Amino acid sequence: MGDRRLTGWFISYHVGFVMPLRDLSTRIDEFRHWQTCMTSTNDFIAEIIRAANRVERLGNPEKRRLLRRAVVTISNLRERSGIPSSNTNHDAVFDLQAIEVSVERRKPGEIKEALLMAADMIRTLHIVLDSGTQITTEVPE
Repeated sequence: MGDRRLTGWFISYHVGFVMPLRDLSTRIDEFRHWQTCMTSTNDFIAEIIRAANRVERLGNPEKRRLLRRAVVTISNLRERSGIPSSNTNHDAVFDLQAIEVSVERRKPGEIKEALLMAADMIRTLHIVLDSGTQITTEVPE
């Protein structure tokens, strides 16, 4: 048999394809990045839901931090999927920001509802991104 050292080519005998190692390395890095994003997003969704279920025990700084982080995450996911912000008070992110600013004056039920709404929005946007769906919009003339 010949020499099977990997010196620039990845050879898969069971699948039957040959790929340059740099391409394999790039694909592995892309997969790790995707896996990290998936894990961190899913972990954050779980963190929000856990916090919503024990909202009475959370301090105001923790409530504010979660809502602020949710707003940033939603905005980033929207941008990555091609969904523009409406920049109106009809945008759910605007509601989350309003609750985050006035968290001291909000009832625990309102905070819980906002956290669950944020978790749902993040989960939905994550599914859209994971599906590979690209959204395009046109500005009316």
